[in-house]
Amino acid sequence: DLGCGTKKIAPWATGVDDGSESTHFRDQIVKARVDPASRELEKQFKPESFDVVFSSHTLEHILSPLLDTIRYWTTFVRPGGRLIMYLPDEDRYQYDPKNPKVKNPGHFHLLTPKAFLALLPDLADELVLESFEEDPRIFDHYSFLVVLRKAT
Repeated sequence: DLGCGTKKIAPWATGVDDGSESTHFRDQIVKARVDPASRELEKQFKPESFDVVFSSHTLEHILSPLLDTIRYWTTFVRPGGRLIMYLPDEDRYQYDPKNPKVKNPGHFHLLTPKAFLALLPDLADELVLESFEEDPRIFDHYSFLVVLRKAT
């Protein structure tokens, strides 16, 4: 669970976070930056260590180019495994409800489902889109889920 903050998605998951939002971790979490520029993940994990790498609302906070980050994270996925990302749809996400034009200053990439899908041809040799779902608008959620399978 990359960028898990103080709590992993599941008790059995391996959580990784840089601790920038909190120095007190509730679960056992590996303290490391998850961006490709830092190369910190490879100090903690061997390539192809996991069947699934998950990240929720982290990719947009990474300064490195999106494709570089996705490829870096994929390094730790076994062939046939999944990279699962839950991402904010910037067309629906409101950082400041009083002024919808104000964007989150911590978001270095303003992702939308359409923009993300446009990246996929550049990843076609490495990753296959297995699932793509947008939050239902009726619940006023603002994210989308991407499941990518690593080529074997």
